[in-house]
Amino acid sequence: MLGVPAPSFPTPASQQRASSSGRNKVPLKPGRSLMDWIRLTKSGKDLTGLRGRLLEVTEKELAKHNRKEDCWMCIRGLVYNVTPYMEYHPGGEEELMKAAGADGTDLFDQVHRWVNYESMLKECLVGKMANKLIPSIKGVFSTPNTCDKSAKAVSPRS
Repeated sequence: MLGVPAPSFPTPASQQRASSSGRNKVPLKPGRSLMDWIRLTKSGKDLTGLRGRLLEVTEKELAKHNRKEDCWMCIRGLVYNVTPYMEYHPGGEEELMKAAGADGTDLFDQVHRWVNYESMLKECLVGKMANKLIPSIKGVFSTPNTCDKSAKAVSPRS
């Protein structure tokens, strides 16, 4: 009417668009959109496979879950079972597999730090990384290592 072009979504410069700047999106199967993922997380289905238990995960335990059919990753000291999310990830399974069985914090921050992963993956929370004391250079102080990984049960979810 006024000769103003209709807005497009997402906008051309949006991070939500596929780009040649290293962020690749893949076509998702029907029924695998973000809204479908949200519906699945609200369904009450056990997405962790732990029946509501939370674990303290060591590096050794985390490393065992490094396959597409059994994939855990650590982000900022929290461990998630991302196996059920594989088919819903806009970057594809291959991108998630880059951090399979490991700490994916740096990779996550490089690609999409702005994503609220805590909300998106809260139903996939396995637990937290076990703290491992690391001696300081002078051997006087110790600091916790948030990405140490073997499993023992901790308090159940509230």
